[in-house]
Amino acid sequence: MLTLLLTVLATAYFVVPLLLCRTVVGCFLIRRSMAASKSEELMRGALWSIIPLVIAWSTRNLLLFRFPADAKAKAEIVFTALYSDKLFDELHLVFFPSFIGFVHANLSLLARIYLVVLIASVILGLIARNFGVVRAQFRRHGRLTKWMHLLVLPLISEWHIALSPMLLHDRDQYGIEVDVMMKGGVLYRGRVSEKKIGSDGSLQTLLLDKPDRFRHNDFVRDCSAYEAQDDKSVVAKPISSEYWRPIPGDLFLLVGSEISSVNVRHTLRTLISVNPLEDKNLTKLISELSRIVNVALPDALDRSNRQSS
Repeated sequence: MLTLLLTVLATAYFVVPLLLCRTVVGCFLIRRSMAASKSEELMRGALWSIIPLVIAWSTRNLLLFRFPADAKAKAEIVFTALYSDKLFDELHLVFFPSFIGFVHANLSLLARIYLVVLIASVILGLIARNFGVVRAQFRRHGRLTKWMHLLVLPLISEWHIALSPMLLHDRDQYGIEVDVMMKGGVLYRGRVSEKKIGSDGSLQTLLLDKPDRFRHNDFVRDCSAYEAQDDKSVVAKPISSEYWRPIPGDLFLLVGSEISSVNVRHTLRTLISVNPLEDKNLTKLISELSRIVNVALPDALDRSNRQSS
């Protein structure tokens, strides 16, 4: 029974906090594959267990569900009684009241630990989801930015980092466009609309918006014909950008297992109109330009009239 109790306590204090962190962070982004070395797992488990435990112990007598004052004596009785059947028979009258106090003490600490992990995980998830914006705000603080990279980026799938605008400070201004080379030698391009990443971290599907297919055979044929010409001045040199053929339909699905390589580009979206009444800087600029025009235009007209006369 003592071994079982220690196993339950070890799981509750050292395993559950890391699982809770991964579950909460996974609600904000696509996590990296769970495959990691034992040393990395131990370090992560220690980080998400020891620090919250220290905070929980420091606040054990604050707020609700406080830590019992006689928890140490009750814990000694519980562990002593479970050590052997003989000791349990001697302490069975005080074992169950002590066990209830022992459970209350552990629940008091675990509730605080899980609360700290939950809050930290939510903050970490929000930072990861808005990583580009947060990094731009703290760009002058190099050491803080470095710690953010160490804490956030290792948790996120490499495909999610590459195929999402999370690293950009203005995600609405940019779009993610890709050139995708398939294993059959066919090249596609388009804007990333959606992606699906497997539990092992592999790219399963990629959905492209307004896709194009590169006419590779036509391009090679025209390049060969151009190189065969003696007088190249009379023949236009083939340009690769003119050999893309639109694929009918708005969306195009690519299977990840058939993808050979992906080239990613961050491109500006189409500029949209701005309401000057909602942009204080633009309103100020328009007012300043209007003032300059109102002052300069009468002077220019007056000088023009004097010169004419």
